[in-house]
Amino acid sequence: MTDFPEVYFLRHGQTEWNLQGRFQGQKDSPLTALGRVQAEDQGRLLRALIADWRAVDVWVSPLGRTRKTAEIALRNVPAMPEIVPELAEINVGGRQGLRRAEIEKLEPRLATGSQSERFEVAPGVKAMTRSAPVYGRF
Repeated sequence: MTDFPEVYFLRHGQTEWNLQGRFQGQKDSPLTALGRVQAEDQGRLLRALIADWRAVDVWVSPLGRTRKTAEIALRNVPAMPEIVPELAEINVGGRQGLRRAEIEKLEPRLATGSQSERFEVAPGVKAMTRSAPVYGRF
């Protein structure tokens, strides 16, 4: 049997744009007060799960919201996050910063499509091919 490392994926804390229902993509907005509390909660969870931080690799997206979440969550632990560009959220092109209703008004055919379809046809977005290098690091 192959031994696989334990992997924990944490989402960034709530941002102003999350609260407003805006698509962020690779644009940033600051964490809300709730988002900072969520990051603190993640830190408590991680400290309860991880006994030896020397055996842990911490990878973080380069986006500000994820770096700030990691900074808060990893206070008081001996972990140095590595910024991994491949972990950045997808680019949703000209839809970044827009609310769903605004996107659907610009392109009514998307009102009935799945969320993934909204991004597959986003103007200015290239196909997703960047995840393979991250998987290879395991």
